[in-house]
Amino acid sequence: MADARLQADWVRDAALACLVVNRNGWTRTPIDPVQVIPPAFRPPREPVRNRTADEIAEESRFAWVVLDHVFGGK
Repeated sequence: MADARLQADWVRDAALACLVVNRNGWTRTPIDPVQVIPPAFRPPREPVRNRTADEIAEESRFAWVVLDHVFGGK
């Protein structure tokens, strides 16, 4: 329980610190909050979800609709 609390505190503080640094333009490249957090307190990466062929086709169709809308397709 204490480890989860420390991890949550590190994530919150790193996100806020990076927001201030990135927003104020103190660096040329944005800082990733995960890189600021010490390795012992980094949250675990989310596993990549396997998508079905139907989900991939639906995402592709939606992407083409957005591209056509933004760039004036047919």
